[in-house]
Amino acid sequence: MLKRVLGINPQDTLQILDFHFRSNWPMWLLVALLLAGTGYALALYLREARLGAFSRGLLSVCRVGVLSIILFILFEPVLGVAVTSSTSPNVLVLVDGSSSMSIRDTRKDPAQLEDAALALGRLNFDQPQRQRAVHRAVVAMQDAAAALRSTRMNERRDAQQRASSELANVSAIFRDDGAASSGAVATPDGDLARNLDEIIKQQTALALEDLSTAHPDAFANLAATQQKLAQTLEKWNAATQESRLTLSEKLRAEMAQVSRHDLAVGMLTTHQPDSLNLVDQLEQKFAVQFYRFGATLEPLGLTPGGRKEALSALSASPEGTNLGGALKDALDAHSGQNIAGIVLISDGAANMGPNPLEAAQRMKERAIPLFTIGVGLPQPDDVYLRGLVAQDVVFANDLVPVRVQVVSNGYEKRMTTLSASLDGAEVASKQITLTGGPQFEELTFRASRTAGSRKLEVAVAPLPNEATEENNRIVRTLRVSDQKIKVLCIEGSPRWEYRYLRAVLKRDPRIEAQFITTEGDRELARNSKEHLARFPERPEQAFGYDLVIMGDVRATTFTPGQLARIEELVRERGGSFIMLAGRKHAPAEYIDTPIAQLLPVWPEQGKWEDVNKDAYPALTAEGQQSLVMQLDPLEAKNRALWANVKPLNQVPPLGGSKPGAQVLAELSDAQQRTAPTPLIVWQRYGAGKSMFVGTDRLWRLRTKTGDKYHARFWGQVIQFLTLSRLLGENQRIRLEVDRTEGRIGEAMQIYANVLNASFEPTTAPGWKVVLKYLDKDGADQILTLQPAPKLPGLFRGLFVPRFAGRYQLSALDEDKKIASSVEFTVSNAAAEKSNTAMQQDVLKNMADASGGQYLTVRDLPIVPDLLAANRRDVTVNREIELWDNWLFVALFVGLAGLEWSWRRSRDLA
Repeated sequence: MLKRVLGINPQDTLQILDFHFRSNWPMWLLVALLLAGTGYALALYLREARLGAFSRGLLSVCRVGVLSIILFILFEPVLGVAVTSSTSPNVLVLVDGSSSMSIRDTRKDPAQLEDAALALGRLNFDQPQRQRAVHRAVVAMQDAAAALRSTRMNERRDAQQRASSELANVSAIFRDDGAASSGAVATPDGDLARNLDEIIKQQTALALEDLSTAHPDAFANLAATQQKLAQTLEKWNAATQESRLTLSEKLRAEMAQVSRHDLAVGMLTTHQPDSLNLVDQLEQKFAVQFYRFGATLEPLGLTPGGRKEALSALSASPEGTNLGGALKDALDAHSGQNIAGIVLISDGAANMGPNPLEAAQRMKERAIPLFTIGVGLPQPDDVYLRGLVAQDVVFANDLVPVRVQVVSNGYEKRMTTLSASLDGAEVASKQITLTGGPQFEELTFRASRTAGSRKLEVAVAPLPNEATEENNRIVRTLRVSDQKIKVLCIEGSPRWEYRYLRAVLKRDPRIEAQFITTEGDRELARNSKEHLARFPERPEQAFGYDLVIMGDVRATTFTPGQLARIEELVRERGGSFIMLAGRKHAPAEYIDTPIAQLLPVWPEQGKWEDVNKDAYPALTAEGQQSLVMQLDPLEAKNRALWANVKPLNQVPPLGGSKPGAQVLAELSDAQQRTAPTPLIVWQRYGAGKSMFVGTDRLWRLRTKTGDKYHARFWGQVIQFLTLSRLLGENQRIRLEVDRTEGRIGEAMQIYANVLNASFEPTTAPGWKVVLKYLDKDGADQILTLQPAPKLPGLFRGLFVPRFAGRYQLSALDEDKKIASSVEFTVSNAAAEKSNTAMQQDVLKNMADASGGQYLTVRDLPIVPDLLAANRRDVTVNREIELWDNWLFVALFVGLAGLEWSWRRSRDLA
């Protein structure tokens, strides 16, 4: 009755916590007013001689009640209660609807074929009742193991009894099942019955153990024995299922290439009256909410009758899989509600949005378990390309190496063709033998003779029954430049490194080089245009170089103005600078000059340090990823080539690398030093780049190989440092994207760094750029970028591509002469089908992080039990405003009406 009066569901549990008044009036005032009101009512009716004692008493009570109600209303009484709701909790079912779910895995293993048949209802689960009973028994046995580690004797005994009872229930179901099917094909094996008897025998022995007299140290061993026995029961159950499942040849053929989407739909729609009906069983205990997710989360209003048709008709989402975002959005949609758990059916291929593991960890904080059901094969038959390494920009008619990682599963020792094409025309191909794992391959071809952008496509020929052919190719944009690199190389005495470097510079057709030797043959400057007598005096000549290489040259060779001009060439004009250290002068003599500012290291005074004869330039993590340091596509051979650069003899005194600098190689004996010694370091400096090479022994790369690797290294260094200037990326308007490889539906950041005619940051309310879809004529789009807060001259915006292909970002026509442009590629396969494997580890880690469990198709019968274990009542603390309750109004009207009608019947005024 009280629940109805207070407006609370009668099925809920009510607990009164406190009673208080919301008004700030003092309590003594209420008591005083109640006493005064009572005194007034008694005094009023005791004087009425015409009334009998009963009438005076009744009217006094009515008057006191009316006054009390008025006072209570004025003081605003509030009742604090705790309401525990026992309504059905929610279960959220999230189905992966991304395009990777359309993959048809090739199943060969009998267990994989059986799983597919079970999911689609073509094969009945073997006694789900027994499987559920086994689950309950395993949980009881695990609880018994935990109880054995506690100090309460009653808990130990009770837990052992529950485990024995649940295990007896398993035995009864198993033996009844055997009797019912004695004449069928699936008759239980006698060994299985004996194995179960042995488990029961061991459990009985544990239950009969005299726990009261056991030594305290023995309980740990007993708990371990109990836990092991629970695992044995799980293995027994799996063996029982295996012995009962049989597939016909026809069914094997049908199940060989069922799509992941069909398996997911089958799990939710299969109806087996005597075997499994997952969704109906969930809906008997929970409020089930269905969602489909890809790039976004989408609620599904499914009715029991149209569930299969609605799920089957869902189209694949090509944008990607936002697994972490789907979990977050689903929880937000049911914020504050009772959620027993989330069932996630997916292949785990998360490729966009927040980290799914972090989303699962937040679920544990809310005590909401995640039960992940993996769909697909961890290692499907597939061949795909991964990790294409190619230069973004090459020179006309240049020899271009393309290195790619080919990954294969299920096609060991099979041969296929790897090819490269430019704008659809094949330029290189080779036959490769697949290893059944990752392997590195290299193709080499000549770039086109004309400048411009080219579509580079590397592809591996598809093989029969691959999971998908969409990941067999990678497309990039290759930019071809026909400009020459202008290099000025300045050296003191012509040491060996300089001699070999000079030969590289003179031989490379991409380079237009000039030389200054301050301690060599000065007659060369008179007889050759390649040699200069001194550093150019005129600024326009100095600023015409793309790269200045400074060797072991006296600092006094340059005037302060010339050194400042070199620093300005890099900082303001987008040029590049290399210092090739030497024992006589560089870098120590430049500590107090502008050159020290642009170096990526801190030079120090002092003698060069002798180093161990076995020390060599060891690649750092950045160096292993950098194209500059890649002398060979095989990582092991590349490391071996650098390890041959020894002895180095000496290294210059340095105070380490500067913040933001990238150390590509350091001295290999770093463990013997207080701090690593950087040998090859670069950094961005203003609009350009600078590099420091701390040894003049790189010519040792020529040992037994000629100039192959030495020339390759210097060619890669020069191209890396100078191409941005050649391509105009140091222009007053510099356009950039956050990555050169995008995905359909995934936002990309676009930036414009804008300087005015004085090379000062531009201030404007916005900046317009042109985005062109290169694979379709006339598809130009004008984007307005917004100014970045607190970053003058920087404008940024977002672009969400809807089509795969190549794009170009450029300035408006009136700004093109002072602006750079940038091209990027958008793929529809990289996000979803670059790796077709079911990400089992991701799904397992998510389930574990949330406190849930990773499940397979064969675990479907126990899903309702797993969720029921987390079913809990929700208690909400509330404040009920009694002064606004209908009961007070009814009492007030009743008492006032009774007093009025009684007085009227007695002819009182």
